[in-house]
Amino acid sequence: MNLKELLNGAYARKVIYLLKLVGREAEKLGAEAYLVGGPVRDLFFDRLKYDLDIAVENCPVKEFIERILAVTEHRDYEFHHKFNTATIFLSDNTHMDFANTRSEIYIKPGALPDVMPAGITDDLKRRDFTINAMAIGLNADRFGELIDPYGGLDDLKKKKLRVLHTRSFADDPTRILRGARFIVRFNLGFSQQTSLLVQEAVANKYLTNVSQERITQELIKILDERKTGKCLKLLAKYGMKIPIFSLPQNKLKILNHRFLRREGVPVLVKLALLFYPLSVKKIKLKLKSLKLSRKIVNEICSVFSFIEGDRTVKNLPEWSEDFFKIVKFSYRKNFVTGDDLIKLGFKPGPLFKKILLDVNKKQNLITHKRDVDYIMNKYQKSVEC
Repeated sequence: MNLKELLNGAYARKVIYLLKLVGREAEKLGAEAYLVGGPVRDLFFDRLKYDLDIAVENCPVKEFIERILAVTEHRDYEFHHKFNTATIFLSDNTHMDFANTRSEIYIKPGALPDVMPAGITDDLKRRDFTINAMAIGLNADRFGELIDPYGGLDDLKKKKLRVLHTRSFADDPTRILRGARFIVRFNLGFSQQTSLLVQEAVANKYLTNVSQERITQELIKILDERKTGKCLKLLAKYGMKIPIFSLPQNKLKILNHRFLRREGVPVLVKLALLFYPLSVKKIKLKLKSLKLSRKIVNEICSVFSFIEGDRTVKNLPEWSEDFFKIVKFSYRKNFVTGDDLIKLGFKPGPLFKKILLDVNKKQNLITHKRDVDYIMNKYQKSVEC
C-alpha cells in the first residue's frame, strides 16, 4: 500500500519537502530512511502533530544528521550522545527526531534494554503495540510505501490494541500505562490476548520493577490526556494498585470534570487535584516520592499554602486560577500594596486607595502579574499625568 496521496493531503508542503529531502540524502549515502511510529499511526486518525520520528538504516545518525544540516538552512539541532539520537528543531515548535533502526534485548524485567543495530522489521518489532509498529518509506523509489509487517493497520480498522509478543509487558511494564492512554484517546479496546497479558502483569506486580521516575513520566502523560479520568478508571478496572493510579471514585469524578476535557488544560492542575484537599505537609511528601522536580513541588505547595491562608505567598502560578475554579476556592489575597504602586510610577495620594480597593476585590486576578496588567491598563493615564 502506498500512502503518498495521504501524506501530501495531511502535511504542509514544507514538511513533505523535508521528508523527500531526507529520503534523497539517505539514498545518496546508501541508507534507508523511514517515517515511523506515532506520526504514521496518526495519519489514520486525522490527529497529526508535526513532531516527526525518522528511523535511519545503514548509516550512523551523526553522519546522517550532518548531511541533512549541510543541505538545508536548519541549524538548530541537538545530538544526544547517550542515546545516539538527534533532533532538528523546525519552526512553529515542531521537530524531527532521528534514530538508527535497532533491536532490543531486555536483560531483566522493567530495566532499560540493551540495543544493537538491526533492520526496519526488527526495529518495528521492538515497539509497544502493533498500531505503533508501522513505517513509511522515504527514499525516492519507495516514498509513501507503508511497511506494516505486524498488522497494525488491520488492528486499527478492528479498533484493537495488541502487543507484538507475549513478553511485552514483562519487558516494559510501563506499556500498560501507555496502553490505557491509547485506548481512551483513540477509542480502542485491548485484544483478547493483550487483555489477559495486562491482567497477568498486574497480578505479578511487574510495575514494581520499574523506577519511580519512569512511572511518573507516564503519569504526567496520562494527566496530559483530555480524558485523564477515563484512563485512570481503565487502569483501576484492571486492578492497578500503585497508589497514584488507585484513586477513589470521587477523585475520578473530579478528573472527568468537563472543564478538564478541554484542549490545553495545564498538567499541574490535574496533578494538584490528585492531592486536594490534603495538607501542604502531606502533599510535599507525596510529590517528593514521585521524584518530581523541585520547581513543580514548590509550585504546587505554594498553591496549597495559599489555600491554607499563608500570607507570605505572593506570586501564584497562572494555572492556579483553573485549579481554584474547579475546587470552588474563591478567597482573595491582597497582592498589591502601596509599595507596588510606587514602583509602577504612581504618586501617593487619594488615588492609591481607589486602585487598591479596585484591584484587590477582583476575584479573577489571582497573580501579581495579572494585578499589574489590570492596573496599568486601567490607570496608566494617571501615571502619565
